[in-house]
Amino acid sequence: MTRRLSLRPFRLALLALLALPLACSPAAPTDHAGHGIAVDLDPTARTVTLEHGDIPGLMKAMTMTFPVAPEVDLAAVEKGAAVDFEVGSEGSTLTVTAIEQAAPPTP
Repeated sequence: MTRRLSLRPFRLALLALLALPLACSPAAPTDHAGHGIAVDLDPTARTVTLEHGDIPGLMKAMTMTFPVAPEVDLAAVEKGAAVDFEVGSEGSTLTVTAIEQAAPPTP
């Protein structure tokens, strides 16, 4: 009598091996919108210190210095100005990916 070898364990192992790169790949970058005050700007170091409100899904209100992406024009923002910005998060790295002076509130 011949014993039939089951392929099920091999199929499961193959499926696990194929899924492994997906499980180990880094999370996709995520952008979060925020509003705050540009407390300090350092064009040489490419950083901006923002006093910001809650950034939903990312952090509570605080004052924090962020690195700024190379394509962002820091000259378009004045120190002390109200700003709208986007912070990109990739893993534990946060970077300002967009920033502009906020429109003044309408009376």
